[in-house]
Amino acid sequence: MSDTVPVVVTISRQLGSGAAFVGRRLAARFGMAYLDRELLQRAAQELAVPEDELEGREETVTTFWQSFVATYACGCPEAIYVPPTYRPTDLELFAAVARIVRQVAHAESAVIVGRGGVHVLREHPRHVSVFLHAALAFRVQRVAEVYQVSPQEARAMVEACDKDRARYHRKVADSDWSDARQYSLCLDTGMLGVDATVEVIASYLGLRFGVSPTG
Repeated sequence: MSDTVPVVVTISRQLGSGAAFVGRRLAARFGMAYLDRELLQRAAQELAVPEDELEGREETVTTFWQSFVATYACGCPEAIYVPPTYRPTDLELFAAVARIVRQVAHAESAVIVGRGGVHVLREHPRHVSVFLHAALAFRVQRVAEVYQVSPQEARAMVEACDKDRARYHRKVADSDWSDARQYSLCLDTGMLGVDATVEVIASYLGLRFGVSPTG
């Protein structure tokens, strides 16, 4: 696939909707770059912090107590003072990831999963924003299988993740994460399945931008 301006697909998703599988297959089909966790790795390099410092901060909002514990991770306040490790704020982390997303979108066609890409690339001329969702029961079953946890644990993970991502999008973009009006496509992967979901997005890319799979 070639054109003057790259085509970029951003995928926002509910946990358990299979976004990583959809994203990888779509990227492979069109010869696009695929970015998911790699964005955090690049952000860690840009912010000059260890990658594990950003672990668990994927589309979540750091609470006051989380920040407090991180600040005094080297000892309690009464202990000998040890300068705390630099910990970027939620907005600093979002800004770093946003810069990387824009750089990628300017340079090459790509599929980008999460990280607020739908907001960052809103003005990109060849941007397709996708929201993947599914029924709670479907997502709980998928999370239980993928992460090898009990159904009860899986349900707790799904519900907590939904709340975290909703808060995150509200904070960094003042938007309702689940509002269909901000996306090009909203697809139920529980109804369609991964393969059909890829087909729908591929068809949309062809109809809107005239692009076709590689190979």
